[in-house]
Amino acid sequence: MLSMQDRMPGPITRRWSLEEENRSLYMRTVELERRLMRFEREEKAFREIERSYLDLMDSEVFLLLLLDVQGGVLAANRCAERFWQLASRDGGAAALGSMCAFADAEKLDSLLRQAARERVRARLSLLRANGSQVWVEAELSPSLFRGGDAIQLIGVDVTEKVEAARPQGARDWGRVLDACPGLLCCVLDAQGRLIYVSRGYRAAAKRFLGHDCVVGAPYPPEANSADRSLHDLLASALLGGMGGIELRERHEEGDRFWEMLASPLRSEEGEVAGAVLRMSPISGKRPVPVNDPALAEASSEVSDKGAFDGAAMLDAVSDMLLVADLQGNCLAVNESFSASLNLDPTALLGKPLTDLPLANDPQNADFSGRLRELLNARSGGFEIRVGTSGGELVWLDVRGRPVDWNGSAAVLLTCTDVTLLRRTQEQLRRVAVTDRTTGLLNRQGMERVLVTELERAARYRGSLCLIIMDIDGFRRLNEFRGYEACDRALKTLMKALKNILRPTDFLGRWGGDEFMVLTPQTSGPACLLADALRDTARNGVFDREDSISLSVGVAEFSREMDVSSFVGAAYDAMTAAKKDGGDRTVLAGGADRR
Repeated sequence: MLSMQDRMPGPITRRWSLEEENRSLYMRTVELERRLMRFEREEKAFREIERSYLDLMDSEVFLLLLLDVQGGVLAANRCAERFWQLASRDGGAAALGSMCAFADAEKLDSLLRQAARERVRARLSLLRANGSQVWVEAELSPSLFRGGDAIQLIGVDVTEKVEAARPQGARDWGRVLDACPGLLCCVLDAQGRLIYVSRGYRAAAKRFLGHDCVVGAPYPPEANSADRSLHDLLASALLGGMGGIELRERHEEGDRFWEMLASPLRSEEGEVAGAVLRMSPISGKRPVPVNDPALAEASSEVSDKGAFDGAAMLDAVSDMLLVADLQGNCLAVNESFSASLNLDPTALLGKPLTDLPLANDPQNADFSGRLRELLNARSGGFEIRVGTSGGELVWLDVRGRPVDWNGSAAVLLTCTDVTLLRRTQEQLRRVAVTDRTTGLLNRQGMERVLVTELERAARYRGSLCLIIMDIDGFRRLNEFRGYEACDRALKTLMKALKNILRPTDFLGRWGGDEFMVLTPQTSGPACLLADALRDTARNGVFDREDSISLSVGVAEFSREMDVSSFVGAAYDAMTAAKKDGGDRTVLAGGADRR
C-alpha cells in the first residue's frame, strides 16, 4: 500500500514539467525573434548594397570594375566602359595591367595582391584607349563574382585635379604638342623611357613599325631592324648628338619614305635631359625598284644635316666612356675617362684594352675572358680595378652596349667609379667581424676562420690546435672595478698576448670573458703556447689591485671533427680547468698543466 506522501509528488512533477516546457518555448521564441531581427537587418543591408550597386552601374561619375585577382576585367559599369572603351578593345578580355604604364606595372601588381586581402585606397596612373594618361582615385576591396574571388574597384577621375597641381610649364607643353595638327613626334627622358608620344606618331608606329608606344617603357622595344636603327639613333641623341635615318613604308599604291630626326633635349643648365624624335614624310623621293638588293626596311645611314663628330659627342658626356671594336682595340676615349684616371688618351687609342693599367688584384684575374664575352655578346658588364698614374687604385664598373662607330660594329663601354662604394662595403664587412672593445675578430669572424682553416688542415693533413681561454673572476672584476676599467684591462691584456703570437696564429673574442687562439701546431707546442699566454696574463700589469689569471683548454684537430666538435672539445677542456681551480691548462683527452 502507498502512503499519502507517496501519492503527492505526481501532480507536482507534472506542474514542474509544464514550467520547464514553457521556459523552453519562451527561449525558442526569443531566439527566433533574434534571428528574425538579424535577417531583417541583413535584408536591409543587402537592399542598400543592391541599391548602391545599381546606382554605381548607372553612375556617370564613378568608375566601377570587378577584377579577378590577376587584374583581368570581369565586369564594368557604363561609365567605366565609356571611359576606357572596353567594349571596343581588341585582343580579348581587357586587363587593368593593359591600362597601366610599364613603369607602374610592379606597383599595380603589389596593390592587387594587397586588395585581395583587405580594403586599400590608392591614386592610380592609367592610360585610356587613345594613349592619354589619366589619374584615378580608387578604392579596391575583396569581393565575389559568380562564386569566385574578385576585387572591386570604385574610382573617380581626378586628372584635372592632378594636372592643376603641376607647375604651369610642365602641364602645358604636352597639351601644346597635342594641339599641333599632323605632328609626329615622341619624347624620351634621360634613361630612354618614353614620356610623351603624339597621337599621329603612335598610329604611324603601330601601322608600319609594328610596335606599341607605351609611356613609361624603354623606347623603342627593338623588335625588328627598324627598331634597332631607332635605338642607335636615340642613344646618340641621349649622348648629346644629332642624327637621322630614313625609313620606307610599303604601300600597295606605292612606297612612302619617312625621315626620322633625333636631337637631344637639354635642361636650362644645358645638360642632356632626354631626346626628341621627329618623324616627317620625304616628298619627291626617287622610287626604289622592288628587286633592288640594297633595299631594306630601315636605312641606318646618317643624313648630312644630322651628321655629328663622334669624338666630340663623347667628350660632351660626363660619364667615363670607351669605344672598342669587336677585337678589343680602343677606338675612342672621352676626356672624362682620361682625366679620371690621369692617363694620356693617345696612349690608349689603337691599343688593346688588355693594356689598361690593371691592378694586381684577384678581381682582374680573368679580365681577358670576361672582356671577350662582353665583346662577343656586345652587352653585359664586369668590374675591374685600375691604377692611375698617381699610384691610386680605382674600382670601375664597366657596362657595354652595341653601337655603330664610323660604319663598323663596336661596343660602347660606360665606366662608373665605384671605389667609394666598394671601400664602404669592405669597411662594413670588416666591422661586422670585429669586436668593438678589443679590435680582435669577434665570434662571427672566428667562425669564418675556423671553417677555412679546418678545410685547409683536412685537405693538406696539416696540424691545427684550438686554445680557448677564460678570464678567472672576470665578473667580480666587473662588479668592483666597473666596465670601463675592465675594458681597459682587456685591451692591455690582448695587446700583450698578441706580442707572443706568430703571424700564422688567429686571436679572437669568442664572447664575454672567453677568448680563442687558432694555431697551426701540434698539441705539444700548443700547450707550451697556452702556458706562455697564462704567464703573460699572470705577470702583466693590467689592474693595480687585482691580478688576472686564465683557465685554458687546448684541443687538437682530427679529420673526423667538424667546427662544432672541435670547439666543443677545447671548450670542455677549458671548463675542466676552471672547475679544478683555474689558472691552469688542460689538454682535451690529456692531463692538466698547472
